Amino acid sequence: MSEEQTTPTSRSRRAVLIGVPVLAVGGLVAWRAKGDREDLAASFTNEAAIAEFAPGSRGEPLTLAGPALQEGAAPVDVAGYRGSVVVLNLWGSWCAPCRAEAPMLRDTASAYAERGVSFLGVNVSDSPAAARAFERTYAITYPSLDDSVQQQAFLALREFVPSSAVPSTLVLDREGRVAARVIGQISASTLTALLDAALAEAPGAPA
Repeated sequence: MSEEQTTPTSRSRRAVLIGVPVLAVGGLVAWRAKGDREDLAASFTNEAAIAEFAPGSRGEPLTLAGPALQEGAAPVDVAGYRGSVVVLNLWGSWCAPCRAEAPMLRDTASAYAERGVSFLGVNVSDSPAAARAFERTYAITYPSLDDSVQQQAFLALREFVPSSAVPSTLVLDREGRVAARVIGQISASTLTALLDAALAEAPGAPA
């Protein structure tokens, strides 16, 4: 693999945004922009756009809170997950890629629970009834924030996720900062690679 090709968990954290294609190998295209975000590495595949952020450039912890989708559950606040690596998945039952990735997310959440990883869904626009039916269909047990009324999630995540990007998945480090982002359907191999990288970091790790 060329050193210019960027992949999940790559040591190279150069700026890579939509711009001029600099490398194409098979189904993968890496992009480099002239911007000043030297912290970002990304690869665009047939399935998803993947980006990783170096620890020293992640900025402030993510702020996102709202009502829980599950009936009778306490409100959801991402700040309550500090100290854990978090997978934040934006989804909707009407979204075919969301349905395709749901079983994998469920299984990965179970596999990584004992390693200190928490999963949190965000229902972006479904009615609560439709969203709960989706979770029953795929036996999703981790909590989801119901953003169908307030629709604050995309506003809170606008630095990382375009408003039409469903599904999207963010991996938060133990301090609640965005360590990685996947726009589009995420594969099991990508998610586990990103989680293993986040778990390997010491809390407060420098760039």
